[in-house]
Amino acid sequence: MAYFAESRRDTFDVAYLNSVWSHVENALRKRRNTFSVNPNSGGLGIFLHDIDGLEDDPLLRKMTFRIEPQSAFPKLAGQVNASGGSGISTKGFKTIIVMLTPKQWTAFQKYPNNLHSLIRDRFIHELAHHIDWDRHPKVGTTGKAAETGDTTTYYNHPAEVNAYLLEYMAAISRMINTNEVLKDKITTGGRKEFMAFAKVMRNGDPSWREFFNNLTPENEVRVQKRLYSFWKDHFPGAV
Repeated sequence: MAYFAESRRDTFDVAYLNSVWSHVENALRKRRNTFSVNPNSGGLGIFLHDIDGLEDDPLLRKMTFRIEPQSAFPKLAGQVNASGGSGISTKGFKTIIVMLTPKQWTAFQKYPNNLHSLIRDRFIHELAHHIDWDRHPKVGTTGKAAETGDTTTYYNHPAEVNAYLLEYMAAISRMINTNEVLKDKITTGGRKEFMAFAKVMRNGDPSWREFFNNLTPENEVRVQKRLYSFWKDHFPGAV
């Protein structure tokens, strides 16, 4: 499923993000043959357009994906959670980096497939930023707010609202579409059942919980409206 710049539907973006990750995960499972190794940090890297199935995606041209230990980034020393970063150079080269804590990095080296869900959520979040920058070049970034700990500004910036929400909805979509019992329950239970499930999902993840807890009342309303529209798109005909 290739990127479509004119789309403004969360349902399309969620399907796209999950589709890209499925290709990346396939490559990650056979990483010795696909990813290059950073000789300085031991981190892994790949051009996304070199992954099978992603060759012709316009958004992923000249975009690299790296998995690195946080020790390679001195500013992140002491952080207790995995973090992500993304950017676009003046020459148009794009990056997505997932940075793992020392404990996570050790586990990743020993059991590489056990951390895919953690890497997936950070990857999807950062790819959502690239979608924003492609459609809305002036949306800006939130690096300064993140560095200073200004959580209100950070979580309510349009770029972060969109990235966290798409990351969250992508997880909801995966869960529903891989569990027929849950899918049937939400289909027959309607909006109330969907919103109850969405609340359970958000409370089960520290990063989503912090995102929702820091939203302004205005953004909370906007987010709930987008979730409602996402539910209607996912379950046409449901009430």
